[in-house]
Amino acid sequence: MFCNDKLVNLLKSNGYNLVRLPRVDIHLLQLLIRNGNSFNRLGDLSTVMTSGGSKELPPILPDNQVASISEQSSSDLKIGLDTEYKQASLISFEFLDVMENRIELTKLDQFLTDADIDSFSTYVSELMLADDLYIITEVIKSNKFTVETKGSSSTKVDLSVPAIQQVVGANVKVEADQEKSSKISYEGK
Repeated sequence: MFCNDKLVNLLKSNGYNLVRLPRVDIHLLQLLIRNGNSFNRLGDLSTVMTSGGSKELPPILPDNQVASISEQSSSDLKIGLDTEYKQASLISFEFLDVMENRIELTKLDQFLTDADIDSFSTYVSELMLADDLYIITEVIKSNKFTVETKGSSSTKVDLSVPAIQQVVGANVKVEADQEKSSKISYEGK
């Protein structure tokens, strides 16, 4: 839903890349190939590397609670609900209940030092030599975020919760303190 330069820059400044179309099947130790300004998934590290015998793939450290992520932007923010948010000149958003899955980079380094490229993975070997292969080492996730709107004079801009719920559909719960509110929470089901 959110894709703007400020959000991208906020995540990048914290060492993350934005997944513009969130997918549940993105996970740690997946291999990515850079394609211009984006990345394409290639497969899992375990399918192209064989352990040298002394080091195994690093364990995944799942669901570590991390701080909420927040940002505000002028009304040029495109969120896919333009009609509902057209009166807002300032939009603040906050991702809540943010969780992080990660691996220890030192253990990944030890595995890669000990491992060999599978002999049937010639394309991957070429990508590694060209330094065009990336490994996902951390993933942050949140299924809940809040959006607050203000008008040009910093007054609150009330939005219709039922109208927004109709636009986003049944798989997203839309909540506010009242039917019309300037602060609305979205939660994936």
